[in-house]
Amino acid sequence: MYSLEVTSTARKDIFRLQPDIQAQIETTLDNLISNPRPHMCKKLKGLPSMWRVRIGDYRILYNINDTRKQITVYRILHRKDAYR
Repeated sequence: MYSLEVTSTARKDIFRLQPDIQAQIETTLDNLISNPRPHMCKKLKGLPSMWRVRIGDYRILYNINDTRKQITVYRILHRKDAYR
């Protein structure tokens, strides 16, 4: 089991979304605790240990620290803004 840390910026990103998308993201975040690299995730190129999970048109951008068993969620953004 990994611990999950959500930054204040990511929390603000969640609160700006529609309730149905918020529910999907919360479910995905809960699943990341037991499986930080689900089949739907991708490692981002150029950024060490950064990953993303796709939820419809939104992306959860997070970091995995295997030595401390910790996941840090940095941003939750629409796909057009996620990679800028």
